Amino acid sequence: MSAIVTIPTFNERENLTELTQRLQSLSLAQLTILYDTTGDQGHLVQAQLYSYRSLMVFRLLPELPLAYREGLRIIPALQSDLVIAVIQHEDHCSPDKYCVLRRGRDGAPDYLEILYRPSREEVRRQESAEKVVVQSLHPLGCWPMRGYTTGTVLASTTATSFP
Repeated sequence: MSAIVTIPTFNERENLTELTQRLQSLSLAQLTILYDTTGDQGHLVQAQLYSYRSLMVFRLLPELPLAYREGLRIIPALQSDLVIAVIQHEDHCSPDKYCVLRRGRDGAPDYLEILYRPSREEVRRQESAEKVVVQSLHPLGCWPMRGYTTGTVLASTTATSFP
């Protein structure tokens, strides 16, 4: 488990749009950013940028600052200018972070118990690093569309539609 942030952005640079169009059939990261938070090469924050053409468009609708019906109409026009940034933070073991498979009682199915409670200091460091990464997107012409929230996930996955 680790803290992962997803940031929808609008890409206003034409050169990135052209690159995005050439790479549209790939679902691989099209740009990776590494940020060394402490300068010792031991505490890295990693961000990947993806074109929205490489992701399923319907997943974007909740992120747009538009009503659902209007979003469906405008997505085709904006699709090549949208970029998603996924930020992944380093993580460390602690008593407040674990994943344990527990036996079910009295014939009940087994279940997975997950606790992920980062310390206040970890959250502060992550939020600070996120601000730096978001600012590093601006020279690329990528601007966050709206606020975002930090979340924790077991894995980050993306998918593409078949041609």
